[in-house]
Amino acid sequence: MKNYRFSLTTNNNSALLTYIQFIKVIEKKFHIKVHFTGLPTSFKTITLLKSPHVNKRAKESFHLPTYKTTFSFKTKSALKASVVVKNLIINKPNTIRFKWEDLVHL
Repeated sequence: MKNYRFSLTTNNNSALLTYIQFIKVIEKKFHIKVHFTGLPTSFKTITLLKSPHVNKRAKESFHLPTYKTTFSFKTKSALKASVVVKNLIINKPNTIRFKWEDLVHL
């Protein structure tokens, strides 16, 4: 039995939620059990000067959130796993970064 773990990161929360709904459709279609784990949102702060000339105290800050989640599923069939992974990669939105790994459990 192989366990597959996927990590998803994005700056667009609505794209992540839509992709999670798609994963739930794939779960029902291929009769697999998917376990989701939400990870904390991290923020990157960018500070820019409002005026490039004299006033160095006038600054403007922007916060860029990064949303993360992981999910995993187990399957006995390598063919079913490859079809599921292929569907997940092909239908992934461009704004989502996708990382996966195979975990072998006896």
